Amino acid sequence: MYNNFVSYKRKIYLLLFIASVVFILTLSTCYSRFGDICGSSGDINESVALSLVLFSASFFLLSLISLFIRKEIFRLWIRFAKYYLPIAALLVILSPETSGGGFGFNMGVDAELTIWWTAGLFLFLALIIIIYQTISIRRKERVTRTDS
Repeated sequence: MYNNFVSYKRKIYLLLFIASVVFILTLSTCYSRFGDICGSSGDINESVALSLVLFSASFFLLSLISLFIRKEIFRLWIRFAKYYLPIAALLVILSPETSGGGFGFNMGVDAELTIWWTAGLFLFLALIIIIYQTISIRRKERVTRTDS
């Protein structure tokens, strides 16, 4: 039981570490005043950098919250992330770099807007899953305690 708990906490600490490193490295290389390797003249696409910053920030926040929730809720969140993130990446890849449009009209959604929406939706849905599962487990425990 103890080893299982330690393993679960280690996974959370690893996620916190990875999210922090990705966030800091991306900000320092792509949005630094000392040099910008992103953007139109850079080696890295701005969409990739924005995706890394927003999703790593979401992962950091959710991992921090996971330190205070049960293991089964953490597993549900990880399972959700395993399915959501590839779909979000596909949406970002398929979205055009610029919204384009002719004659001054904005004709669609660009990659940046897709990144903001998918990252925001990921954070929102993950928080809903965590809150809902926490409440439902507490209700089940309360019912179980009153029955016995």
